[in-house]
Formats: sequence, structure tokens, C-alpha cells
Amino acid sequence: MNFLLKFSSIAVCLSELLNTRFVTKESFSTPIGRALANIIAYHNSGRYEERDYELARLSMLVKHLKEIKEYNESLLNYFRRKVNRNDVSYYGFRFEVAICSSLIRKEVPFVKRESPDFEISYTGEKIYIETVSVHITSSKLRDLKIKIKDAILRKSKKSYCKPNTALFVDATNIFYHNLARSRPFLTEELKEYVSNILKNVNFGSVLIFVYILNKELRRYELNYIRVDNKNIDPTLRMFLDDCYPIKGHKVHDFALPPMS
Repeated sequence: MNFLLKFSSIAVCLSELLNTRFVTKESFSTPIGRALANIIAYHNSGRYEERDYELARLSMLVKHLKEIKEYNESLLNYFRRKVNRNDVSYYGFRFEVAICSSLIRKEVPFVKRESPDFEISYTGEKIYIETVSVHITSSKLRDLKIKIKDAILRKSKKSYCKPNTALFVDATNIFYHNLARSRPFLTEELKEYVSNILKNVNFGSVLIFVYILNKELRRYELNYIRVDNKNIDPTLRMFLDDCYPIKGHKVHDFALPPMS
């Protein structure tokens, strides 16, 4: 499928799923409108790799929104209302949608909340997931891991920071910027770093998520690193072992797409 056909298909799907027409200046000021505008800008300036990465991201978003619509139209309406606000974080919205669709695919009973984001019924017990997306705003920051620490500590001040709550962190942006500095994160080093933070934080587990391009399977996907607290709630551990196991899904040939 050529670029214009693929772009048009994605734009039409997003219009239908989000109940928004991307035709006015105001519509392109929303997070999704800006993403669509960026794709056209990349194409017109010959930045085809960035164009294709952003298309892949939006294709993934369309897939997830379709899964949510099929599962529960009211839940889709919640996300519609959220993303059409100009002040919403596009990255935070996209990550929250991705986790929501993941729970749907795993057939996990859940309730969408505001704080924490998801309440899950598992083996008769209640456990919770809070999501957060981290980005750098200044290239002067030397140790980008600090952004992960800041996010964990900021969320740890909330009342839901308990052993039965997992914090899911989208760290794609800082992974990309660290790689661009030729200093990619080492998995075991990052695990140890987060483990040390958890010595003084009550979250049951922290999962660091990264969007990658799986070259072998030729798809855009979300991978993670999981670090459990020593005091993790047994039900939360069982849930994570079933749905987000520590071994995860290893990908040997991948790329980290550029992130703004």
C-alpha cells in the first residue's frame, strides 16, 4: 500500500474511532491531529523513516482502539473524551490505551478508573495498575535514568502506592535519547537501579515499557522489563506472572524509532 492510501486509511479509522473530523485548524491542534500533521510534514520534507515510524505508531493505536470498541463502546467513549482535549498528553494517552487493550486481549476483568488507572479482579482479590509516561524536555540532563526515578517517586506519594499496585512506566523517549547518545541502557543495570528505588517505595512492582520495531516480525510492539518489590502482594505477583512474566518476550533484532 502506498503512503497516501495508508495515511488516508489510518486518518479515516481514527476519525471514526475518535468521532473527530481532521479538517479544521482546531482539529489538528489535538494530540492525534498533531501526529497526523507531523506525518505529512515528514513526507513533504523527505524524512521518510520518521514518517513511516509515526504511521506504525498510529496503526498500532488504531488496532488498540478497535479492540476497545469491540470490548466496550462506553470505554471507547471515555478515551474519546480524553484525547480530544488539547491539554492531554498524547504519549500518556497512547500508553494507557495500549495497556487497556493488552488487558482486553488477556481477558482480564478490569474497571477503568482515574486514579489508579485500572482496578483488576483476580482470584477474588482487587489489584491495581497505574500508568505513567516519561519524557525529557532538556538534552542537558546527563543521567536519563533520573527521569524514571522521578516518575516512580512522584507516583509513590499517591494513596494507591501499595504492595497490590503495579506502576507501568512508558520510557520509550528516554531509551531512544540514551541510544542516540551511544549509551544504551543495560537491562540488568536498569533492573538494579529500579530495585534500589523500590527499597523505599511501596509499589508492588514496576514495569518499564518501551515501544520497539521488531525487525524479525516486521511489527511495532511494546516490550517491558519487570522489577518486583520484596513486599509485593501475592495476588499481584500471580497476576503479573500470568500476564506480564519476568522473562517477558525477548527480541534480538529491533530498532528504537525516533521519539520527539
